[in-house]
Amino acid sequence: MFNLFGTWFNIGPLTVIVLLLLIAAVWQIIKLAKSVRRKKDDIPWRILMVALTSLILLPAAFFEIRLQIANATMTGLVRQISGNYSAVARCQRDMGDSLNFNTYIAHGLAYIDKGLVIIDGTRCHNFMGWYLSDKAHADDNQTWSVGVLIHESVHLEGQSNEAITECET
Repeated sequence: MFNLFGTWFNIGPLTVIVLLLLIAAVWQIIKLAKSVRRKKDDIPWRILMVALTSLILLPAAFFEIRLQIANATMTGLVRQISGNYSAVARCQRDMGDSLNFNTYIAHGLAYIDKGLVIIDGTRCHNFMGWYLSDKAHADDNQTWSVGVLIHESVHLEGQSNEAITECET
């Protein structure tokens, strides 16, 4: 896990892909600008390349930004619930986490000694659905994901016993 100055932000495979696509898009825009300035005949090709790189970049950037917002939101809630203001919460990145963690986790993991909570991808998706909703009409999966986050936050208070954690949750 990469902790940028001890914050919730983390870099994973999608972050790298988005940065590479952003570089490619900017490079194509620069090449298009040069072609326009020099009045070359490859302008339609350059426009097509800018459009293609942008078309690939936008969905990747959307999912990366959504993931970083989920990390920030969950970190804020975990810090508030656990009282540990250096705690970090984040979504599991399957490819990135396979280098450091098991690729399968039940629903979430709390590393008490590290002040780290990891929530699996499905629960993160459901959590963001709840967070972006009106909260009054949450479905069962969204409610479950909030419960998992609260459960793991209680672990960060120092409680490692599952039964006691469930009762306190």
